[in-house]
Amino acid sequence: MAYSTRADVERWGGSDNVAKWGSLGPSDSASVVEARITSMIASADAEIDGTLADTYTTPLSGGSVILNDISAKLAAANLYYARGGEDTDENGQTRNPVTKNEKTAREMLGRIVGRFVDLPGEQSLSGTYETPHM
Repeated sequence: MAYSTRADVERWGGSDNVAKWGSLGPSDSASVVEARITSMIASADAEIDGTLADTYTTPLSGGSVILNDISAKLAAANLYYARGGEDTDENGQTRNPVTKNEKTAREMLGRIVGRFVDLPGEQSLSGTYETPHM
């Protein structure tokens, strides 16, 4: 089961943008665009599973809002990058919200791996969750 859907990706990227990013050319049919979006979701989910494989039993059962958001943000970024183009200004600062969302998704994955965020309902390989000291 995928951790996100096209509707979830559209929530982060916008439906018009996701449709545009899913099409690499004017001759792409709706089914080709849909297949590309599905492929980018699968790629995002594979990245999540690969990143969390030493921390949780993968594939994860899904259903978590955290997983859903990470998957959708990464899939939106995958679609955006597949179209090519520059997403930073002359000072190297991110100017596209998709890129910012991707960054927060990767940071959240890092917090999960670092055991600062727990995924309720998922089977942890260590069986423990450490509350961070702030």
